[in-house]
Amino acid sequence: MGLAEIAEGMEFTTQQQNRDVHPIDDTTTDLSARLQDHREALPCSPDTATAVIEEYTREMAVAPAAEAADISSITAIKLLYRCGVTGLSPLSEPDQQTLTEWLCGARPRSDILNHPGIDEQDLALATYLETHQVIPELKAALRGHLKPPQQDITEQNPSESSTTHLTDSNFR
Repeated sequence: MGLAEIAEGMEFTTQQQNRDVHPIDDTTTDLSARLQDHREALPCSPDTATAVIEEYTREMAVAPAAEAADISSITAIKLLYRCGVTGLSPLSEPDQQTLTEWLCGARPRSDILNHPGIDEQDLALATYLETHQVIPELKAALRGHLKPPQQDITEQNPSESSTTHLTDSNFR
């Protein structure tokens, strides 16, 4: 079979289909109003959450954001994490793995607390981050307010994620 036979019946046109991307700008909605719909999932009030997010966007740091909203840094970290902000864990990768193994019952709690620089507060925060998920509706509500690297906007299949999250299968 030659090229002429393969190409037989093919049509060529000089016109292409219009494949424009139509942007959707939903950033005109007030951030506080967006968060109001998810107030039960927030660790603080929607107005406080708005103050944290706006200051975090300006400063790119948790402490000034928490101070601006008059809440603890831990509450601010919980809020930002649930909204899809990454890189908030106080633990290193090896310590994070030790935490996961402890939560699964494979290692004692003392293995984490014996590491230099890790205290009860760090352990409690890291445990919260490991045992809670990002809330997709909150992440979507903040589209346009938090941008990379502040918010992980890639849509990953949870099975492809590099972060270990606990499931019922970890306890079998």
